[in-house]
Amino acid sequence: MKNFALILFVALMFSGCLTVNQKDILEPPYMPEIRDNEARVSSLYLFDGPIDWDKVDGVYALKLSHGLNYNSTDAEAYYQIASDNEYLYLRATVKDDIVLSTDSHPSLAWDSDSVELFVGRDIRRHTSFDRTDHMIRVNLKSDGSAQIGLDDNLYRGGEAEYELTDDGYILTLKIPFSDLRWNPLRDGDTIRAEYALNDADILNREMKLQWTGDDDLAYADASKWGNVKVVEAK
Repeated sequence: MKNFALILFVALMFSGCLTVNQKDILEPPYMPEIRDNEARVSSLYLFDGPIDWDKVDGVYALKLSHGLNYNSTDAEAYYQIASDNEYLYLRATVKDDIVLSTDSHPSLAWDSDSVELFVGRDIRRHTSFDRTDHMIRVNLKSDGSAQIGLDDNLYRGGEAEYELTDDGYILTLKIPFSDLRWNPLRDGDTIRAEYALNDADILNREMKLQWTGDDDLAYADASKWGNVKVVEAK
């Protein structure tokens, strides 16, 4: 019996640690299977009245642009975007096994759990941000509020809030067109956008997921964003 115990101990020492709940780690290029046919197509829905998120089809941010591997049980985000032609609205449904708040300035909040939206009206190919191009970052504060950063500055003109869920959180954002220097949208218009999620589990960011880009350059290069079609909500 003693010999059996000794053999078992030696076997475990050489085989390494046992994993009870193994996480789903993907091999390069870290792009998981698209779970719905419209995941690559984003639309901004125009409403003539209150926003009904049940009528807004969204997209997943699934491309790893920062981090060593994509962990499907760690973080995932589904983005919906809408407008009433006075405000721009964003709803992000985030799955996150460890939600980490931060009270850092918006310019530093990328290093913790935060949601990002890069958005602009100019659909011509360009790299430098023009007057309608913006980087919007929303992070979760320790007091339960949400903090908005507009172009890396603390922004108090819009509204943002988040609600914790069993497997992450739901974040909503509202920003007036006037602060974005946008004119009213029309059915059939096209805008440019990129959706991103920063995920940190302990202290610093471990992973960044994006909708279109597989490199972390959307903050500096507007040509990395994707096209978003403007449609009237039914």
